[in-house]
Amino acid sequence: MAKTFRLEIVTPERLVFSDEIVSLVVPAYEGYLGVLSGHAPLLCTLEKGRIEVKKDKGGQDFKTSGGFMEVTPQKTIILADSMAS
Repeated sequence: MAKTFRLEIVTPERLVFSDEIVSLVVPAYEGYLGVLSGHAPLLCTLEKGRIEVKKDKGGQDFKTSGGFMEVTPQKTIILADSMAS
């Protein structure tokens, strides 16, 4: 079983996603960026594009119009302008 970490995706209207995941790929300012458990702390701008969330069993994709992502040792938070699944 792969190591997991907590991801929260939030828009101004609501909490979109909150769960333990295995990996994350986001459309960062300088290209797509992957995040795994134990990633170094990071704060980055997100561009319009697809967010790929992988869980132990399956995954989920979201479309974002942009926002910010913060990676900390405790969890990863995506603050999105808007989000669609």
